[in-house]
Amino acid sequence: MRISADNVTLANVTVTGKNMGSNDYNSYIRITGNNVTLDNVTIDALYTAVSPIRIDSTGADNVITIKNSNIYSTNGRAVYIVDGSNGTVNIENTEITGVYPISVNSANSQKLVLNVTDSKLHGWISYGDIKSASFTNTEFSKGDSKYEFIRPYVNTTFKDCTFVGAFKLGAGATGKTHTINNCTSAGVKLTAENVEAQLLDMTGTDKTNLEG
Repeated sequence: MRISADNVTLANVTVTGKNMGSNDYNSYIRITGNNVTLDNVTIDALYTAVSPIRIDSTGADNVITIKNSNIYSTNGRAVYIVDGSNGTVNIENTEITGVYPISVNSANSQKLVLNVTDSKLHGWISYGDIKSASFTNTEFSKGDSKYEFIRPYVNTTFKDCTFVGAFKLGAGATGKTHTINNCTSAGVKLTAENVEAQLLDMTGTDKTNLEG
């Protein structure tokens, strides 16, 4: 399904995926229009390497919202924001599982803003040099995925977040700042004294600020 029109809401939809091959650019829902909302959408892409949701909207004032949804893909990029996408992507009250629950290929997406609130993400999250990223009241875990890691390449804020088990945060680029406010890792409140041992993967170069 391709949503190419602007100002569209797709609601109360369930998609059970069949194998569409191994190309990440294949998708069940592809969004090229601006100001599109997915509300109460369930996608089960079990046993496929496809990206259940692909976003390549380019409008500078564009807002894409995924809310109250459940996106499941054991092998693919569950929400794939492709190179050149811009505007704002909001993910709200949504549970996402994938090798990459959220992946942003962003060499030409420097104006993109990513906001995740009240959600659960299971797998490896990675996004390139976009404008900004923030996570509020979000749970990060391995879940049914293969990985438990987030690699930001941009300044990122984590507020009231929970990192489950052995989930790790590792820098993707130098000169970026991760701000952590009132978060826990494996049930332990993160502080300036314990954050490195508790959460950070220090194979990259991290600059981490603790607030609250």
